[in-house]
Amino acid sequence: MILQLGNAGHPFGGSDVPGFYGEPTEDLWVMFYQLGMYYPFFRAHTHIDYPNREPWLQTQRVQTAIRDSINRRYDLIHYIYTTYKETTRTGIPLWRIMWNEYPEQSLFYDVASQFMLGDNILVAPKVTMPTAQLSQLNMQEVSFALPEGHFWYNYYSKVKNTVKGAW
Repeated sequence: MILQLGNAGHPFGGSDVPGFYGEPTEDLWVMFYQLGMYYPFFRAHTHIDYPNREPWLQTQRVQTAIRDSINRRYDLIHYIYTTYKETTRTGIPLWRIMWNEYPEQSLFYDVASQFMLGDNILVAPKVTMPTAQLSQLNMQEVSFALPEGHFWYNYYSKVKNTVKGAW
């Protein structure tokens, strides 16, 4: 939805973190905040019938993930604001579909599991998980493709990579 809103000229989109209805598992809380910190519009919100969504009321694991996600967003806030300025000046979306940034690489024509934040940050969130594996979820494993011919750095480890694959 956020990608399509951006392509339609409405760059300031987002969704409620950690979701509006229902009771998310701890893993969903963590995944939602890890992705939500990249949303153009990032807010914690819920339906009135679902109490106890405040971050400080969650388990220590979830609180740590929320804190880390918010701190990462603040680490990137100058980049995000600069990209917003570019978006308002040019109309190029803040969140960008991979083939928008790399139209010469047909590999990205059908990729829906990763996107660009501006033209410098590739985001490959964990967005699916088998129900049977909720308790054994490894939050660090995500497969993604890197555009060829470019240098890429892992934000967390600062390791450089120039080939397709996963870290």
